[in-house]
Amino acid sequence: MVPFNLYGNLIVVPVFVNRAKDTLNFAVDTGVNGILVLTPSLDTLFSPHGNSTRIPVRGLGSPEVFWAHVSSLNHLRVGSKLINEAANVMVMDDSVFNLSSYAGKPIHGLLGSALFEHLVVKIDYQRQRLTFYNRQYRRWRRQLKGYHVDTLFLHGEKPYMPLWIQQAGERKLQPLRVLLDSGAGHTLLLEIAADSSLRLPPQYIEGRIGATLSGDWYGAVGRLPRVQIARWQMENVLAGFPDTTHYVYRKPKGIEVQGAIGFGMMSRFHWVFDYRNRRVWLYPNKNAKKPFEYSFTGIDWVVLPPDFRTFMVSEVHPLSEAWKAGLRPGDILLGVNEFSASELTLNHLYKITEEEGKEIVLLVRRNNNLMLICFTAKRLI
Repeated sequence: MVPFNLYGNLIVVPVFVNRAKDTLNFAVDTGVNGILVLTPSLDTLFSPHGNSTRIPVRGLGSPEVFWAHVSSLNHLRVGSKLINEAANVMVMDDSVFNLSSYAGKPIHGLLGSALFEHLVVKIDYQRQRLTFYNRQYRRWRRQLKGYHVDTLFLHGEKPYMPLWIQQAGERKLQPLRVLLDSGAGHTLLLEIAADSSLRLPPQYIEGRIGATLSGDWYGAVGRLPRVQIARWQMENVLAGFPDTTHYVYRKPKGIEVQGAIGFGMMSRFHWVFDYRNRRVWLYPNKNAKKPFEYSFTGIDWVVLPPDFRTFMVSEVHPLSEAWKAGLRPGDILLGVNEFSASELTLNHLYKITEEEGKEIVLLVRRNNNLMLICFTAKRLI
């Protein structure tokens, strides 16, 4: 069992490479092939790559291509658990996306399919821990009483499973296949470009719906009357729809996929992945019945390196009360209500501000000028 931390909706675990004593922070990301190191300066920790292969890396929905080189035969440990004695690792040639700023902590890489290849892995969002099982011993299955088991479709080392949605004005549930993406912060992402029967809800707002290697990407956010995963149904579910004018849809070869689920939905269940036998088990946790909520403040924050103590506004939704009160991207937070910014973590900042009806007072700095921003957090969608 390995404890993990949730930073900015990311599952972050301690990783040790090639018996080095330095602890690296990696995000567990089922939407990534293999292992991707985001910090080029860490190259020396990995096995010499000599004339190793350089490979292209693309961010979701981006036409841009970035490059990484492959380092082979790396000894990889997550916490105290040996995951692989000869792991291939992709090391980015350049720093292209500062995931650390969105997490509020240094994030050195993404741990994808390599984590799940040799072991059965349980993700417990409620207790914040990973549990590893040896698939040769069946005793772990006794712990899965009441769990739903489903077929796990693996394509390009990424996991997919069935999902059913009800669109506005429809009675029947529509079957889809979606990517299970533990590295994404959204609840449900639907690709209108992948299926002509998908359409925007009658009411939606436009804004930032995620981030990729190449930066932020935008689209519409609305609600679906019902969504069913396995045998459990949820109502009034948030769904994002990428803006195809700024988003390049690349259809996966050999598989029909209409979308992806991320932290907003995955965190409501216990998950057990058995990649080798193409099985996934899931069971609702205590968060399953909570309503799906969009940001009440409309503010996205980042934390600036290298000390990760300075909070900066990265986005303010133009329909939000914060925007109307004068808050703008680039503003530096000095205090919120009774808290000094120096007392806060990113998780704490969101926790004390994202509450409908709460009166918010922000002290910010803009171009060496101090400003008080006062507003009431209200529902946007």
